Amino acid sequence: MQGGSFFWLWPNLMMTFYPGPANMATIQMVPVDHETSIAVYTYYFRDENISQEEKDLMTFAEQVRQEDIELVELEQVGFRSRAFNKGRYSSSEKAIVQFHEMMLEALNE
Repeated sequence: MQGGSFFWLWPNLMMTFYPGPANMATIQMVPVDHETSIAVYTYYFRDENISQEEKDLMTFAEQVRQEDIELVELEQVGFRSRAFNKGRYSSSEKAIVQFHEMMLEALNE
């Protein structure tokens, strides 16, 4: 699936809109401690009668979510390694760079 729109609201809410039937999903990241967060996913559709296309969209989003969880958990292992000094951002990670800059600014206030 391509062509989704993604919006982040500081500090911990993301809204996604995918092509197809009217839909929106919110992802709220709730910090638990310095290494743990809970992601709360909520899907919104035009009405409660979910079509097969809408079910397929949720299945796709769940697959992406599972892949993301695996990648983030592997990153955390790497961050704890004695070999890790500092990382570099990919040129495609503008949103992550902006989030980190906002976080640093908030911590310095």
